[in-house]
Amino acid sequence: MLLIGVAGTELTAQERDWLQHDAVAGVVLFKRNFASRQQVTELSAAIRAAAPRPQLICVDQEGGRVQRFREGFSELPPLQDIGVQYAKDPDAALALAEQHAWLMASEVRASGVDLSFAPVVDLGRGNRAIGNRAFSEDPQVVAAFTAAYVRGMHAVGMAATLKHFPGHGTVLEDTHVDTAIDPRALDELRAQDLVPFAAGIAAGADAVMMAHVIYPQVAPEPAGYSPRWIQQILRDELGFRGVVFSDDIGMAASHSAGGVPARVHAHLDAGCDVVLVCHPELVDEALHAVQGRSLNTAALLGLLGRGALGWDGLLADARHGDTQSRLLQTLGRTALAQADLLVDRPTIDKAIAGIADAIARDYQGEVPLFLSIMHGALPFAGQLALELGARGQDVQFDYLHATRYRGETTGGDLVWKHKPATALFGRRVLLVDDILDEGYTLQGVRTWCLEQGATDVRIAAMTVKKHDRALPDVTADYAGIELPDRYVFGFGMDVNETLRCVPAIYAMKE
Repeated sequence: MLLIGVAGTELTAQERDWLQHDAVAGVVLFKRNFASRQQVTELSAAIRAAAPRPQLICVDQEGGRVQRFREGFSELPPLQDIGVQYAKDPDAALALAEQHAWLMASEVRASGVDLSFAPVVDLGRGNRAIGNRAFSEDPQVVAAFTAAYVRGMHAVGMAATLKHFPGHGTVLEDTHVDTAIDPRALDELRAQDLVPFAAGIAAGADAVMMAHVIYPQVAPEPAGYSPRWIQQILRDELGFRGVVFSDDIGMAASHSAGGVPARVHAHLDAGCDVVLVCHPELVDEALHAVQGRSLNTAALLGLLGRGALGWDGLLADARHGDTQSRLLQTLGRTALAQADLLVDRPTIDKAIAGIADAIARDYQGEVPLFLSIMHGALPFAGQLALELGARGQDVQFDYLHATRYRGETTGGDLVWKHKPATALFGRRVLLVDDILDEGYTLQGVRTWCLEQGATDVRIAAMTVKKHDRALPDVTADYAGIELPDRYVFGFGMDVNETLRCVPAIYAMKE
């Protein structure tokens, strides 16, 4: 069976035809398939309506940098942020993991999506692709978190998928772009990497996703192509009776089997129940490859989601708000306690005063439209406005809220949450923001303002990050403090929507 990827936020005619195929068991959604909660709910319904049999709809909604649905969803912290709590209070940390799982799963299910491929149970030992997606480097700690996370997902009616078997965390290479070889012997893998998988299986995990890593002392091929790993070790030795997924056959490390048909057959012959074909351009070839194969289309029925509330019901459920607040506040307090102070309040005050001096000189005798960019600019904008007033410089207030999606989406257009109510035609506009990082959102907002007829658009940024990723044509006309290229928060900048009100600027520990 195949889980396939689709191209955009709506189904094409070709994709509807794919869903008629007996071998298609469901769809994997990505950032490119998401625009809003309502849209992804409608897309899920359209997928089910287009197919003659139940379809499994999946996503990677782990938290941190691997969170495909963002707008309207809780900004989930990466698992490592939970893992660091364990040394201080194991019971509280495990409860936090269960809450993270409950919150993630309840929101995904409310959108009509069956499951998130979670949790990651790889050991956090420096792999480029895993990084902070892992709970810990300690196998016993990861095992405890794995069981807790499975419980949290099951409480919402979502199946749990352990990944990436038999363990991706110790090799350095990222299998999306490179071949990865783990030279360790099976006994060492049993004592280390397999421990969390055994714990997850004992906790009732429903599925396992294979790694594209090669373990030459165990088998010559990547684990997802290996009958020894799947049949002998995962099934016979560990006693797993659930569904086995391949990882995506579009990843570089999967190419060792040959072309698309060879990859599909190698996974199925090794014992994978479902092959992930996440790139739409590979789907036709994969479907031709499975013609004539005997397929167990009932294998995924146990993974279909159960008991979803829908968004209205979920938001009305006190557990959602309570869990969200408890999880994010706890992690926010920990982030502050462990952070490095970069800029204290007197330094911020001095920088804002300097920005006000420059603006007052440039706009003397004029009243610019002062557009605060939500939410991060609020502390800076409020203090800057008072500093301008103290210098006799008046402004007209308005605000905007926009996001610019990049990466897996097409076009990179602004997604507006709120446009200014004030007409911009013929006005001089001052965009006020807390930070100029890469500049994509500010570039889009500035372009939009000029398209609305603004005669002049300038940028006042409280802080500017120093790195080589910034757009060359987006600079701050009024800049305050230069920051290093680190995860910063405070004075409007956040950690998972917390700590914006901290009256200084901090950086997360590196």
